[in-house]
Formats: sequence, C-alpha cells, structure tokens
Amino acid sequence: MVATLAAAAAASAAPIHLEVPIVRQARERCGPAALTMVLRWYGADSVGAREADQAYDPALRGALITDLAAAARRTGASGSTGSAPFASTFASSSVFIPTP
Repeated sequence: MVATLAAAAAASAAPIHLEVPIVRQARERCGPAALTMVLRWYGADSVGAREADQAYDPALRGALITDLAAAARRTGASGSTGSAPFASTFASSSVFIPTP
C-alpha cells in the first residue's frame, strides 16, 4: 500500500489526501501519537493505541524507533525500519514503514 501511494504521488502533481485519524500528542510522545494514528488508519482498535503508548521510555523522554516498530508488530502490523528517503533533513533518521 505504501509503495502504491508513493507511485501515485510521483505520477500525479495533485496532492494525495488520506483520512488518517488525528490523535492529540501528549508531551514527549510524538512517536507513540504518530504510530497510533497510522494503526487507527489501518483499522486497529484501542489495543493498538495502548501498545503505541508502551513504546514511550521516561528515561529517554521519548520513544526509540525500534520500540515503536516492536509495538506495531505486537498489534499484528508488519513493516520495516530504514532510512527516510523523503527529505534531506531526515536522511539519517530511521523510520518504520508499516504494511497491513
């Protein structure tokens, strides 16, 4: 699905609008909030949101991408981590690319 969306975006100048549910982010929890939004877009229930919240580490004051990926996998989602190819600012950042 992600590859299909990327191909559609590349083939068209028109923006693609996805109906991703918006989740209010708590302080220092941008990763869990983003994961919750993606999981809900794929149809996950409240268990998915709890798993995303479990990725937060108070000692780090954030969440590691590997912990977010593990939380997604515990909900049944699959995916991979890799480099963010979409912006030079984030080129060295890790991302989790979910697949249904």
